[in-house]
Amino acid sequence: MNLLGNLYYSLRLFYKNLSTSVIAVLVLAIGLSMALTMFSMANMMMWDTPKFANKGDLVSVDWHRQVQEGDYRNLRGIAIDDYEAMKRDSTIFDELVAFHYLSYAVHRPDGSDNVARYQAGRVSGNFFTMIGQDAILGRIATEDDVTSGEDVVVIGYTLWQNEFEGSDDAIGSTLLLDGTVHTIIGVMPEGFRFPFAQELWKPYDWRWEKDPTQESTFLATIFGTLKEGVSMEQAKADLDAIARQQQTLKPEKNKYHSQVKVQDFSKIIVDDELSAILFILIIGSLFVLLIACANVSNLLLARISKRQFELNMRKVLGAKRREIILQVLMDALVIASVGTFFSFLMAAWAGRYIWTILSDNYSEIPYWWDMSVDLNVFSYGIAIMLFSVLISSLSPLLKIASKYNADALKDNARTTSGMSASKTGKVLVTSQISLTLVLLIIALMFASLTKDQMDRKLPYDEASVLMNTLYISHEAGFEQADSVIAFYDNAERNIRAIPGIKEVSFVHGMNEFELIRDLDVEGRGLSSDKDKIQTNANIVTEAFFQTLGATPLQGRFFNKSDNASSRPVTVVNQAFVDEYFPDGNVLGKRIRVRQPGNNWEPQNRLKDEWTPWLTIVGVTSPVTSTKGYQAAKELGRIAPYVEIYISNRQWVSRVMHVYVTAEGSVATYAPQVNKAIAKLSTKLAPMDVYRTLEDLFEERDLFVVIITNFILSFAFVALLMASAGLYGIASFTAQQKKREYGIHMALGAGPKNIVWLVLKTMRWQLLIGLSIGLALADMLGRLMEQALSNGPVTNVGYDLPVLSFYVFCTALVLAVLALAMLLPAWRSSQMNPNLALNASV
Repeated sequence: MNLLGNLYYSLRLFYKNLSTSVIAVLVLAIGLSMALTMFSMANMMMWDTPKFANKGDLVSVDWHRQVQEGDYRNLRGIAIDDYEAMKRDSTIFDELVAFHYLSYAVHRPDGSDNVARYQAGRVSGNFFTMIGQDAILGRIATEDDVTSGEDVVVIGYTLWQNEFEGSDDAIGSTLLLDGTVHTIIGVMPEGFRFPFAQELWKPYDWRWEKDPTQESTFLATIFGTLKEGVSMEQAKADLDAIARQQQTLKPEKNKYHSQVKVQDFSKIIVDDELSAILFILIIGSLFVLLIACANVSNLLLARISKRQFELNMRKVLGAKRREIILQVLMDALVIASVGTFFSFLMAAWAGRYIWTILSDNYSEIPYWWDMSVDLNVFSYGIAIMLFSVLISSLSPLLKIASKYNADALKDNARTTSGMSASKTGKVLVTSQISLTLVLLIIALMFASLTKDQMDRKLPYDEASVLMNTLYISHEAGFEQADSVIAFYDNAERNIRAIPGIKEVSFVHGMNEFELIRDLDVEGRGLSSDKDKIQTNANIVTEAFFQTLGATPLQGRFFNKSDNASSRPVTVVNQAFVDEYFPDGNVLGKRIRVRQPGNNWEPQNRLKDEWTPWLTIVGVTSPVTSTKGYQAAKELGRIAPYVEIYISNRQWVSRVMHVYVTAEGSVATYAPQVNKAIAKLSTKLAPMDVYRTLEDLFEERDLFVVIITNFILSFAFVALLMASAGLYGIASFTAQQKKREYGIHMALGAGPKNIVWLVLKTMRWQLLIGLSIGLALADMLGRLMEQALSNGPVTNVGYDLPVLSFYVFCTALVLAVLALAMLLPAWRSSQMNPNLALNASV
C-alpha cells in the first residue's frame, strides 16, 4: 500500500472511530498546547533578544563573583575603568557599551506645571552606534556629545507624544531632568525602548565614576555585539586576559572577582532562579505530554487488538511488515497532526492571555518580548508532535513486531492477543500513574513553597498603608543633607495637613535582602572576614514605627532631637537582642554598621566606611515579617531577620518610600498626597504610582502566582488523563475477560466478587506506579527546593507534616484512580452470565 493509500485508510479509520479519535485528539492537544505555551514563555524570557540590523550576537559582560557566605547583596555590573580597559583592548566586539539604569523627574519649562517620571539611562557615546537605529526626528547621540560637555538627551516616542504632542518643535527644546536643563537632540521610533523600558537616553562621560579620589563602587551594565564569527567562548577568553591585567592593577578592588562571564543578553533580565522556574514549567508540561501520549498509545493498542484478525490476514496474504508498521505510524500521525493544529490555536490563546496579564501589571516589560508563535516555537511544536507520534506508536509497533502466522487467525484475537495488548497497556498506565504522582507532589510542593514565601505574616494590615518612592536628587537642587531632611519634614507636614490622614513616615528599604550590611558589636572585635557578622540595616524617619503600629519593648523610638549634632543612636528588634544580647541587657550598648543606605548617594561618597558607634536606645516590636527566623538560625543565615534602624537625620538617605495611613480607604488619598508633595518642587516626581502595600506585594507576587497556577493545572490535567487512561485499560481488560467473569458468576460469584476481580487486575500497576512516583517526587522535590532557594532556605510550608503530605497525595491519586476503575468494574458485575459465556464462544 502506498503512502497516500495509508493516509486515506488512516483518515477512514479516524472517522470510523470518531468518538475515540476525538478524545485522543483532545488529550494530545491539551498536552501539546501546555508544552507549547511553556516553551513560548521560556523562549520569550530566556532566549529572545533584540535584533539589530547587520550586527552580531548581543551579549552581556559581567564578573563571576566569589560571593562571601551570608552576603545577600545582588552585585551585578562592571566598574567603569574595567569597562574602558575592555573596550580599549578587546578585539572581538563590534561595539561594547556601558549603561546605567535610572529614572528622571521630567519637567518641560515652557509647558505646564506637570512633572512626570520616566525610565532613563545614562549611556556611553557609542550606545546608538551599536544599535544602528536612527532617530525619526533629529539625530542620535554620538561620542562627540559626550566630549562636548553639553547636557543633551535623546527621547522616546511616548515621551515625545506626552510632552510635545508629536511636534517637530521638540528638537532643540529643553527639558528639566531632576532640575538640570537638557537639550533634546533626537526622537526614537515608536516601540523602541532599549535596553529595557527606557524613554530617555543621556550620553554620559562617567566623570565622577572615574574619579580616583571618590573611591566609587559604582557598577555599570555592560553589553555589546560580537564581531561576525566570534563565539562567546572566544569572547570570554579575550576578556579574561584583560581582566587578569585589571586584577593585577587593582588587587583589592577585584579580590572577589574570579573571571569574566560572557552570556546571552537575556540573562540580564532573567536570573538563575527564574530560569529554574521556567525549566520546571517546561519539564512539567513535557510530563503532561508524556501522559497524553500514553493515553493515545493505549487507544492505538486497543485499535490494534480489535484489528488483530485483519492484520494477521494481511500478513498471511503477503503484506510486508513495514507496510503494517507504516499504517500504525500513519494512524498516530493523523491524530497528532489534528491535535497539533488545535494545540497551536490553544497555545496562541494562552499566550495572549498571559501577555495581557503581564502587560497590564508590569510597566517595564522589555520592549522586544513577544509571546506570538515565532520560528523557534513553531519548530518546537513540530518536534514535539513528531516526538508524540513516536512515543504514541511505540507500544503498537512493538505489538505488531511479534510474529504473525496462520495459527493467530484461529485465535481471532479473543484471548492471548487481547491480553498481550492489555499487558502492554498496563505498562503504559503504570508510567502514567508514576508521572501523575510526581506532578501532583511537585505541584503542591511548589505551591506550598510559594505560598509560604508570599504569606509574610506582617504585624500590620498591608491594605491600610499607601506608599510611593521618592528620590531627592542633588540635581534637583538638594545638594546638602540638611536640605534633604527639610524636604522630608515639609512633605510630612503637608501630608499630615490633609483631613483624614493618621500617620506619615519615610523608610529607605522594603526588601530586607538588599539591606544586609556588615555589623560590628563593641567589645567583640572584628579581625577578619571570618569574624564578620551581618544585619538588616534600615534608615527611617521618627514616625516610621508609629505608622506601622509598633510599640517600644524597651527604651524609646527616635525623635527630632536625634540629629547630626547629637549622639548617634539606633533602635533594634527583638531578634537582634536575642542573637547578640541574650541576657536582654541591650540599652546603652553600642554597635556600628558598614555603609548603610546607598553608597552612590553624594552625601555618602566621602563618609567613613563605617557609621559612628551607634548607641541602642530602644527595642521595637516587629515591624516587618520575621517568618523563617528559626529556620534561618539552624542554617546560620540570620542576617535578614536581625534588624537595626538608623534615623534619617543622622544618616541621610535620598531614596525613601513614603508610608501613609488614613481613615477609611487609604488609596483614595493618593491624589491629595501627590499634590502635597508636588507643592515642594517642580524638579521632583514620585518614582512610581501611588498604591497600597497590599497592591505592591500582589504585583510582585503576580508572576509567581501565574507560575504556580500553571504547575497546579499540569497536575490536575495529568490526574484526569491518568484516570482516563486507567478507565480505558480497565474497560478493555473487563471486555477481554468477560467470559472468565461469566464463569465466576455461573459458579456463584456475587457482584462484589466481580468488582474485586476487576479492581484486582490493576493492583500491581497501582503499587509499582505509586512507588516509582514517590521516589521520583522526593528526588525532584529536593532539587526544586534547592534551585528555588533565595537567601535562607525555609522549611516547606506544609499544612501537614512532610510524611502526611506525601500520604495525602498518594491517597488522592489512589482514590481518583480507583473511582476511574469502579465504573467498568460495576458494569462487569451487572452483566448476564449466560450472555457473557456465549459472547466469546
